[in-house]
Amino acid sequence: MLTLTTLPVSGSFEEVGLVAGCNEVRLTWPVGTPLGIVAAAVAPLGAMESIFKFDPARGRFRGYSPAAPIFLDDYTTVEARLEAVFICTREAGTFTRPQP
Repeated sequence: MLTLTTLPVSGSFEEVGLVAGCNEVRLTWPVGTPLGIVAAAVAPLGAMESIFKFDPARGRFRGYSPAAPIFLDDYTTVEARLEAVFICTREAGTFTRPQP
């Protein structure tokens, strides 16, 4: 069983609307935050399918999915402040993140 813990984040939070499909957003968590914590910020529960980040050095997307076996994830932590990612969802929802 996967257990998620939170990292301390000061300040307030903002809610971003998500449409069904893939949404480009910026991550505002500290560098090193596990993507499981980012995924847990998507509501409703179970709507989030994956998070993808384009890696220009490799010329391809890297991804994370809570439903995939962990060895398939090649993007597992926040790597930069305000990095752009695609959050893909099954249905419309919200994404609650720390305010930048």
